[in-house]
Amino acid sequence: MNEAAVIQNEAPVIQKVVVFKGGEDPALLKRIEAFRLDGWSELITAKLAARRFGLDSFDYKAWHIAYFGEGGVIASGRLIIATHQSGVPDICSFRPYLGLMEYPIGMLNRLLVDRIYRGRGMATSINRDRIALARDHGVADLWVEIQSHRVASMEQLGFCDVGPSLDKSIIGDWRIMRRNT
Repeated sequence: MNEAAVIQNEAPVIQKVVVFKGGEDPALLKRIEAFRLDGWSELITAKLAARRFGLDSFDYKAWHIAYFGEGGVIASGRLIIATHQSGVPDICSFRPYLGLMEYPIGMLNRLLVDRIYRGRGMATSINRDRIALARDHGVADLWVEIQSHRVASMEQLGFCDVGPSLDKSIIGDWRIMRRNT
């Protein structure tokens, strides 16, 4: 059995879970950015990763959930709470669906699990945490843009497929999903 197979079968070692608002800990936010850029640079060019997944103005207002292991961040995701259309990130993806949004809305995005730890339920766990956090903050509606092969996992969390994403900057079939809290 190769080393990768052994690692895949081990239980994830989550040493710490941190939930914070981006502007409250800029240093931690920079660590999450480095994690996102490193992970996405494996799949797309570093330049595109920086443009799409680097820090943006939404990061400082958003809630972030980060799982830490021995080597640092091993998974993270953010929750943006928007009270009007100008608070919707990646608006080009959601443009056809803006009329369906019931504010305040929660936008689940920037979810990434280190490739070594994928397939162990961390993404589902972070999504459950973000759903609970959104509910705690009075969010009426949750939205997510997700790769089509992940639709079933989001349906298990109560999301419905609304339609295709209009953003074609990253290769693949991306879907827009919605869940009422």
